Amino acid sequence: MNPDPLVVAQLALTFVQVAVEVRKIFTSEVQAPDGGGDHPKRAVARTIYIAIAATEDYLAGNKAGVGSKSLDKLWSNASAAVYKFDQDLAYRMYLKADYWSDFSQRIDPISKESMKRMRITLEDMKAEMLRFLDQT
Repeated sequence: MNPDPLVVAQLALTFVQVAVEVRKIFTSEVQAPDGGGDHPKRAVARTIYIAIAATEDYLAGNKAGVGSKSLDKLWSNASAAVYKFDQDLAYRMYLKADYWSDFSQRIDPISKESMKRMRITLEDMKAEMLRFLDQT
């Protein structure tokens, strides 16, 4: 089955946007409003990115060194880091952390529809990271 070209193009565009923003995170392009030093949100964005990247690796089958408990901690760290700037996003990241806590023992798994409704999909988190950086 061939993928829809429009979907592929949207995914490619999203990837490029995320790549550009990630480059900003790890370079000096995100600076404080006064032009000096790092912007306070840079470390927060880096924390969000680390949680996203680790989750993508885990879901892709690259589970060496990363388990659901590690993902729980990464999303909890991201939630705590972003709380000062965006409490709604912090809450949703907390829900993401809760999703990964005791993942293997979950009796009632959270459906993809529920994740979409709660806005805690990886796509949601990527979009939020980009929005977060745009506010700098």
